[in-house]
Amino acid sequence: MANDNVASFNLINVIWAGFKSILALLILIIILNGCTTKTPKPATSKFNPPKALEKFKCDRSADQAMEMGDIETGLHKHAFYVARHPDNPLAHYHLGYAFRQMRNIKQEIAHYEKAISLGYTQNSQLFFNLAMAQAELSRYDKAIASFQMALAIDPNAIDSLLELSNIYRHIEDTQNERQILERCLKLQPDNDSIKKRLESLPDD
Repeated sequence: MANDNVASFNLINVIWAGFKSILALLILIIILNGCTTKTPKPATSKFNPPKALEKFKCDRSADQAMEMGDIETGLHKHAFYVARHPDNPLAHYHLGYAFRQMRNIKQEIAHYEKAISLGYTQNSQLFFNLAMAQAELSRYDKAIASFQMALAIDPNAIDSLLELSNIYRHIEDTQNERQILERCLKLQPDNDSIKKRLESLPDD
């Protein structure tokens, strides 16, 4: 009986020693994994790189409906096309414009921004349209940024310059308004309207 007790005790010791060895090995593995953890990658840019947009097509029948003034049909066709091609930036751009014609400015902005996020970043008209929509909702900081993007693509776009100057006038930023109007005057030196606006600005 005593021998049985000794044998049981020895067996327990062996099991306990094995358990401690396994536990030590698990702790070592956890420590090693913690030491070799890779540094997280930086967050990706908000916008994807510009794509070769010529490969993207839109629904021609939707475009034709818009051209003929059938805005509701054009909107529905564009929306159906976008549902089937959600990664097509050109389709989002056209759908945004269709929403513009229906006076749904928030949806217009949403689809313009989606088009940009998908790589449609080289079209000054898109940024101009986006800026106009943002200004209409009194999102002036965003509108200014969008006009600046449009002008980065086409620095001599007089419409973008004039509309940007109007925003600066609205928010009473005389210094920037003057700078933009001076750029306008260089492009159109005989424009009396621009001259009068410059003359009417208070001195700095």
